[in-house]
Amino acid sequence: MNELTATMKTEEAIKEKIRESRFESINGKDLMEMDLPPLHYTISTLLPHGFFILAGGAKVGKSWLAEQISYAVASGGQIWGYQAIQSEVLYLGLEDTVTRLQSRFGTS
Repeated sequence: MNELTATMKTEEAIKEKIRESRFESINGKDLMEMDLPPLHYTISTLLPHGFFILAGGAKVGKSWLAEQISYAVASGGQIWGYQAIQSEVLYLGLEDTVTRLQSRFGTS
């Protein structure tokens, strides 16, 4: 097999992987007709179970918010008057020192 043939086979393999990994779409009518289970919340009516990305500008309080949510869930407490369902929490404060984390969690 020459180099050109090998390159073409590689390109076809890549194209096939892309075709296989495409997201599926659904139109609004079909979505509204689906019988879906109810949402389950970690924080009542505010934060459903799932994976979320907390994004925002520098120094706007993302870490504080994540820490407050973590504390509310770990303790079964409240945040902004919303009840959290007590659960285990894995908080990865990768930019914080343990001293800063202790200080912040101590003021929650």
